[in-house]
Amino acid sequence: MLVAQAFASSEAFQGRALDPDLIERILGQLVKETRDIYFIGMPGAGKTGAARRLAHYIGRPFVDLDDAFEVAFGICASEFIKAHGEDAFRARETEILRDVSKGQGLVAACGGGVVVREENLDLLRQNGYIVMLDRPLEELSMKDRPVSVAKGIETIAEERMGLYRGWADLEIKCTGSAEGDALLVREILDL
Repeated sequence: MLVAQAFASSEAFQGRALDPDLIERILGQLVKETRDIYFIGMPGAGKTGAARRLAHYIGRPFVDLDDAFEVAFGICASEFIKAHGEDAFRARETEILRDVSKGQGLVAACGGGVVVREENLDLLRQNGYIVMLDRPLEELSMKDRPVSVAKGIETIAEERMGLYRGWADLEIKCTGSAEGDALLVREILDL
């Protein structure tokens, strides 16, 4: 609405008609600059590295939800899960996501299990574009991943892959490096 008002004011000020497509181009640019970009995918897929590099390349703030969890609760995600269980962790992870999703124009790496709580989809979608990183299961890192160790990576993939794909606005096959993944996302999204 404000863009349309500015457009009308500009026409009045200049005393001439402007191209009406200008409104859509400006709106598109504003959306591109203010929309959050969220990385989802299997634990160990490389979401943090790719999101961090993308944020650097396009000059946006970066948030890792697991790091934000540790700052907020004073304990890392893996230790919290070991001490309190996955359900307690997921509830608190949603609290963190609720706060993070209020930002504008950030790039965020979500935990691999963010998709197990349906309410998280609304939080990601309110101002976000969701990118799924798809890495072959045999290449996933298991370091500091208690849920992956407890359930097994194949079981987690069976439970979550449909959700990742259903939530994603963009699905990319991992290129083999965080830098390559970030550059691919930047190119596809024209950032």
